[in-house]
Amino acid sequence: MPLPPLKNPTDLKERLGGLAKAVGVTSVLYPSLLWANGYQMATLALIPFSPKTFRAANRLGADVWWGWCVKTAQYVHGVEIEVTGDVVPMRENAIVILN
Repeated sequence: MPLPPLKNPTDLKERLGGLAKAVGVTSVLYPSLLWANGYQMATLALIPFSPKTFRAANRLGADVWWGWCVKTAQYVHGVEIEVTGDVVPMRENAIVILN
């Protein structure tokens, strides 16, 4: 059963609190995304020597950045992640996530 739409905050204090959260999260995640992009570009130098190491380094960078996003959503916004469904087969290249 779908949840009802969120209501817009009418209180100025509540609006400013939401803005403060948004600015705080953006000021942390955006620079880290730029760093992650630079890291990923730097790992391109690994391709001629070891494509396996290149992929592993990129997976590590993506895992760290998306992990920060998840922790931020849980800590700042109180998001609870519930994983349900079939077990994902080993060495699966794609996972479909629905909201």
